[in-house]
Amino acid sequence: MVMVMSINLKDIKLEKLEVEKDKITYPKELRLILRLRYQRAILIRGNENIYTLSQEEIEERTTGFYVLSSEDSYIKLKKEHSNEEIRIKAQVKDVWHRGTNGIIELVAKFKPEEICEIDEKLCEHDVEVGWDINALCFPTEEKMKKFGIICPIWLHEYSHYQFKVSRKDFVENIVKPVDGLQRKFIEITLPTEDFLDKVPPDLKPIAKALKEKLEFLIEALKELTEAKTTKDYRNVLTHTRLAEDQLSGKIGSIMNDLISKLYLELGTFEGEAGEDQAKRFVGSLRSILGSLEDMCGNIAMHSTRKGDRKTYKAYPERIDAQYILYASILTVDYIIKRLRKYVIERS
Repeated sequence: MVMVMSINLKDIKLEKLEVEKDKITYPKELRLILRLRYQRAILIRGNENIYTLSQEEIEERTTGFYVLSSEDSYIKLKKEHSNEEIRIKAQVKDVWHRGTNGIIELVAKFKPEEICEIDEKLCEHDVEVGWDINALCFPTEEKMKKFGIICPIWLHEYSHYQFKVSRKDFVENIVKPVDGLQRKFIEITLPTEDFLDKVPPDLKPIAKALKEKLEFLIEALKELTEAKTTKDYRNVLTHTRLAEDQLSGKIGSIMNDLISKLYLELGTFEGEAGEDQAKRFVGSLRSILGSLEDMCGNIAMHSTRKGDRKTYKAYPERIDAQYILYASILTVDYIIKRLRKYVIERS
């Protein structure tokens, strides 16, 4: 009886996921490349477990190999903590692969719009990466003779998403080379209870409101990552509007304190007209919050206009919800950072 053999890769790890542009071929092609590093390529008999082999057996069965065909192979992506899988048909890049400390690359050809579509589906999460390699191979001539191999054998490698690529690296190595945009990541400051304890009593109500509103907006941001339909985007915008509700009024009620402490005492505005300019600046902040709240109301629901009583329907998309939500988060975060600066410099 002839025992069927296959090749297994021992200690395989993700080394890189990136997009490469073809600089020679026209029309230009994009290639998504998944680079994996393995410690050894080992010949396995039947259903043997690679980890039950002795060190002597591992040494004996370690082999380089030639890939003949790998049509049924895939790069697999999914957003963190999701069950929705994106399977991308790929092929093993090179023919020859060494037996120890080797690299194996899966390559998928893409159009730019397909990369952008995948980015949309991943919804700004960190990305869990997997692979499914099915390749017909020949080991080295020496190993074929030694183990009586007379035809191609299979290399099967399947991963269970044990590797992750951060959102930042995914944008830098995959999205940015495609769309050419320089994307930046912004740090948001969430006030702690310890911070709130240090805020002066007259500013404490606004500090607590800002913390509450920012937490609400962060929840809306989580909703946005899962949103897919017009209804989902309406919900995100409705929650964004709820976070903005009354915040402008709270700023107005302590406007003089905000101007005095956050702008005049800190020296942002000085001179004869310094106070007037600070007042105009804080007034503009209130207007921004009010405008964002109005924008949410305008696009998040079907409604009847005031005045002429004409009805309309609005169908928000991801970019609409994203802009209004991000602008709201940045505005609230800006005021929090102003408060934090005041607390640090006056403590």
